[in-house]
Amino acid sequence: MRWIKSTDLTFKRHLAQGSSATVFLGSLDGQEVAIRKPRIRSLESLRRFEWEVSVRRQLCHPRVLPLVAACNEAPNYCTVSPYMQRGTLFEFIHEQNVWLALTEKLQIIIQLVEAVVYLHSKNLVHRDIKSENVLLDTNLNVFISDLDLLMEERKNDVELLSLASEYRPSAGRLKHQVGTLIYLAPEILENKRHSSACDVYSLGVVMNEILTGVIPYVDRRMEIPQVQTILETRFNESKLKRAIVVEGLRPVLASSVEIPFELRELIQRCWSADPSERPCASKLLFNLKDIVGRLDSSCMVYRTPEDGEIIETNSSERTDKNKSTVLLESNLKFCESCYSYSSIGVCAVPGLRGEDRMEDRYCILSPFRSSGEHLLAVFDGHGGDECAQFLKQYFADTLSSFLDKGVTPEDALKCTFQQLDDRFIVSQKSYATGSTALVLYFAPNGVLFVANAGDSLAVLGSSSVAPFILNRQHSIHLCDDEKTRIELKGGTVIPITISNETFYRIEGQVSLTRAFGDSHLKQFLTSEPELTRIDKADWIFYDWIILATDGLWDVLSPEDVTHIMRKTVSKGDLVTKRL
Repeated sequence: MRWIKSTDLTFKRHLAQGSSATVFLGSLDGQEVAIRKPRIRSLESLRRFEWEVSVRRQLCHPRVLPLVAACNEAPNYCTVSPYMQRGTLFEFIHEQNVWLALTEKLQIIIQLVEAVVYLHSKNLVHRDIKSENVLLDTNLNVFISDLDLLMEERKNDVELLSLASEYRPSAGRLKHQVGTLIYLAPEILENKRHSSACDVYSLGVVMNEILTGVIPYVDRRMEIPQVQTILETRFNESKLKRAIVVEGLRPVLASSVEIPFELRELIQRCWSADPSERPCASKLLFNLKDIVGRLDSSCMVYRTPEDGEIIETNSSERTDKNKSTVLLESNLKFCESCYSYSSIGVCAVPGLRGEDRMEDRYCILSPFRSSGEHLLAVFDGHGGDECAQFLKQYFADTLSSFLDKGVTPEDALKCTFQQLDDRFIVSQKSYATGSTALVLYFAPNGVLFVANAGDSLAVLGSSSVAPFILNRQHSIHLCDDEKTRIELKGGTVIPITISNETFYRIEGQVSLTRAFGDSHLKQFLTSEPELTRIDKADWIFYDWIILATDGLWDVLSPEDVTHIMRKTVSKGDLVTKRL
């Protein structure tokens, strides 16, 4: 670091502005640099600037933004640092929309924690850790910045509070400090002692932000991503502060299936309300490196199967097995014989008949039989949930038994549908209960098989091309050939008028032409699936798959859903809730 005159600098353009400083792009000795001009409002402000320079000139770490030069000429006080072409981590995540593998996200997190470990080893507390205060170079190397708020941890509470009142954490993109508030520990919001544990809390929030790609406390993508959307969508400042301090509100925890449970648990420990329960930065770094060392390097997807399902959240946040209307697998990738995905989500909303009448079920097996196979299915029950629950319980094992015998996927799916239909009808006393089934089987060779009996629908989607509908819905008013088949078998299609709308029912009872169960209509209905085979080359460039029962498609078209997907963060749990 060296002292310079203001005339040594060339100012090019404005980069950013906070409550305590303005940052410009400039040049020094022919090199592009970032010039930070603090607002010197008082003698205390000047003393603070001089203290910052004296401390920063002694810091030397590859993850701490270096101080190249400083100017102490009034009124041109400024600090000079290298210019980082990638900008801030906030911009990288929320504006540039760059897709990162889990290992890349963890590498960014580890580098950030390394910087904080170094600062804490010098008895320094950063006090304003957030994604806007983390810079990236072209190689995605991390540099922690905005070091003007550094504080010696050994200072007493009175000194901390007095300096904090003069130099509060920057407001970022918000008035009234909400830009920082979402990263601040509860004890700081209560004007209690600021310690290294507060930095760890902020790290937990930023770690979760990196993993989810979502602004803390916001669950959808914004056309102009700004932290101020929190105020627009959910909170004002006082309500958010109370929710964090009193109610224990935290950002939605990362729930993608690729994220290890230990990592989610570590984030929760970081943002614990009790500072003593948070790990120190060095322990956090150790745990992160341990997690990275145990990841499955073949596909970088961490799976925790339980009862044939993927557990996406911690034990207190598991999706209710009785609610499954929309199932989504997003950000599909294919590498050699292994599939991977960034997230899976399941969500349902009961209809007007009430929660106790939710008859849908789902099945997620990933992997299924081997690391290169996946099985996704939705079952839409009617006349009770017995049939949908039966299919959920036995479908995967039955299909696996046929595949294990060397039966082709097409024949295995057909045999599974027929056998389970026969078994259910024999086992049930009620003749009027049934279910549809929509099944997606990803084979090890990259072929996707779609088997459907009923009116659910699967759609492949992308941010750049039109949606690809994978199956047709077997409803009497949608399929003329199905209507003809039923009439040839002696079935009668009866029109029923409700609220000036005409619906068609087989024997006046069901609109489905294919389904499991419904033994009283079995001479007309069939459980034989309509099969579609899709080669890898035809699906690999799509970004997501949505399986949904008829409740979604009755009100939204595939084009509508695609539009919503393109405007929403592609995280399974968030997208399914919005749909």
